[in-house]
Amino acid sequence: MLATAVFVYLAMHYPARTGWRPRHRPVSVEEQRARDPERPRAYMAGVEQAFANERFDAAWASGASSRVASTFDGDEILKGIARTVECRSQTCRVQIEDDGSGRLARRMPFVAIGLADVLPTISAEHIDNGNGRGAMGLYMSSQSSASRQVGK
Repeated sequence: MLATAVFVYLAMHYPARTGWRPRHRPVSVEEQRARDPERPRAYMAGVEQAFANERFDAAWASGASSRVASTFDGDEILKGIARTVECRSQTCRVQIEDDGSGRLARRMPFVAIGLADVLPTISAEHIDNGNGRGAMGLYMSSQSSASRQVGK
């Protein structure tokens, strides 16, 4: 298995040395979005619906909300950014104001790492507030996306 992975890596990065050529050119994320622009919206609609249907567990929600808040407050850049947090029984929805500077997007990997042990699955979307400013909507779950879809 490892040998196959190494060969594929080498073949993709050094095709002249291996003689291997992929059948199809890899498709970029931008090309995938252009081919099916509704797919991300449909996915997020499903995530939103699953969150809306989720029962409320006060103990879990309180602990998860505290952990999300402490993760954001522990980050020098993110602690001053306005946000709302709503947690249910296995998922938290967080809406964060985005000033468009890119600071928020650059810090998201650190948020994901900081919450990975409690909320390992994150789905994100841009929200247009209609006032010239936007927000980032995050659905962070303790369950994998596959188990959420199967379990609901």
